[in-house]
Amino acid sequence: QLHVSVKTVETHRRQIMGKLDVHSIAELTKYAVREGLTSLE
Repeated sequence: QLHVSVKTVETHRRQIMGKLDVHSIAELTKYAVREGLTSLE
């Protein structure tokens, strides 16, 4: 476990989304799959 708060995760996610110019979690997920950072399985 990482022991970070939900707010911390939300802040990091928002900053990453801004840097990648994606506007939804779905777009962020598609980016992660396309770049090989995760899979849908």
